[in-house]
Amino acid sequence: MLLFLRCCAAVAVLIWSAGRVSAAEVLPPILAMSHPEFTLVAGTITAIETDPAAIRFDIAETLRGSAKGSVRLLVDRAHLRRLSPGSKFLALYTDMVNAPLKPRKFLRDPDQARLMSFDGVPLTLFRDTPEWRALLTHPEPADWAASATYRAGLIDGLDHPDAGWRTLWAAEIALRAGHLAPFNDREQKAIQQFAMSPLQSPEARANLIQVAAANRGIFGQDWLEPTVAAVLETLASSADSTMSPAQQQLALVALRIAHEKPGHVSAETLFVWLQSSPILAETAALALRALDPKLERQGLERSLALTLLDTETRHHLELHQKRLAQTTASDMKH
Repeated sequence: MLLFLRCCAAVAVLIWSAGRVSAAEVLPPILAMSHPEFTLVAGTITAIETDPAAIRFDIAETLRGSAKGSVRLLVDRAHLRRLSPGSKFLALYTDMVNAPLKPRKFLRDPDQARLMSFDGVPLTLFRDTPEWRALLTHPEPADWAASATYRAGLIDGLDHPDAGWRTLWAAEIALRAGHLAPFNDREQKAIQQFAMSPLQSPEARANLIQVAAANRGIFGQDWLEPTVAAVLETLASSADSTMSPAQQQLALVALRIAHEKPGHVSAETLFVWLQSSPILAETAALALRALDPKLERQGLERSLALTLLDTETRHHLELHQKRLAQTTASDMKH
């Protein structure tokens, strides 16, 4: 069975007939989802299937493409528990598959019709509201992106009641960053509030913070480091327990910025992150070194003295401490 496509933006690029983007470019989600070969329908989930993971969808209205009746849509199994029969949605799906002997050619296979995933859109299943309809059926999304209404939507979307709407617009900001005019103070504040909020998607927050760090001329200079400090302080209570992969990515992005721009995250907060997973602990150690090499050594000693410390983390910290001692001894000889 064809595996569910995670982040179909790359596929959208490959089959984009207008030739306006390169095959290596990841499209912003609104533009990616506007591909004319994708089918957009309104209707109702009538059944949930587990083998293979799929939903049965009764089509009430076709908004793009050609479809009618009932369709089986494959779906990432992780989403099944959040779906239920009777719910009304807009479904964006594709039945395009790679030709067996021509990987850059695509064919239609109705048996492989499936919902998709893009940056900022974990599943192309949306509440059937006027706002989602207008967004998904916009006739000229590329031109719209240059308009004042789109610019306003970027910021207003971060404070929308619909979590899916907020995450989509955060991805639009992240993926269009290099093409946007600098954000003003009000816009920067809205982006900062989104990036700091534990109620928002950790993945979306990580992407925004990472992009802002690489595009300070657009996102501003003053809010990023305080935001990183707040993120690490908020997540610190979970540093030595199991965090979701998205939370770990958010913490890693924040720790790397703390390493590159020291002075905003306290040593005590970084000490806590030495008790996390190996990669987070290693990055926290480097951030401590950027503050003061003495703090790095002190933090390693404190963490290794703990009775309860993850075995793998302890092993990595011991290796880090040994390398640090060797480097110090070598520096003293010279």
